[in-house]
Amino acid sequence: NQQKDIETRKKQLTVLSVAIVIILCILLVILVMHLRMRRYMRSLFENKVEQTKHDTLISETVIEDDLENKELFAIYNGVLALMNEKKLSSMEHISISDISLETRIAEEKISKAIQLFGNKDFRTFLDTYFIDDICKKMIKNGKNLSLKKMVSDYAFPNYSAFQKQFKEITGLTPEQF
Repeated sequence: NQQKDIETRKKQLTVLSVAIVIILCILLVILVMHLRMRRYMRSLFENKVEQTKHDTLISETVIEDDLENKELFAIYNGVLALMNEKKLSSMEHISISDISLETRIAEEKISKAIQLFGNKDFRTFLDTYFIDDICKKMIKNGKNLSLKKMVSDYAFPNYSAFQKQFKEITGLTPEQF
């Protein structure tokens, strides 16, 4: 009788051990799939950035004949250059008026250039610019980056608003990215 109990316990331990090994294998597969998905999503973002550069080149060839669009294209690129040059990172302090004063270009022309070549209004243009910048920093620094600090650095109203904008622009939450 005691021998049967020992045999039963051995069988139970064997079954339990096999179940634990199977569960660990499943978790390992899920982890590998998750890491691949993150790498894939980051590559999509990097490709998006690269595509943006190509779109600029395509736009340049398309507008060669149209003088007004050529001027607007130059304005759009000038705004991007200004933002890159000044390393603008605080949304609360940037307005179209500030950019207009800095570039000495009328607000209406800047707005029209952003709508035409950025396909968005000024606020969405800024959000996209800042979130793209945050994504680049996330790719570069990985887990060492504090998202809460980034939210305050870029002056988003709160973390929830940042998450909503991030997901709208990238298709992922910051944590998924």
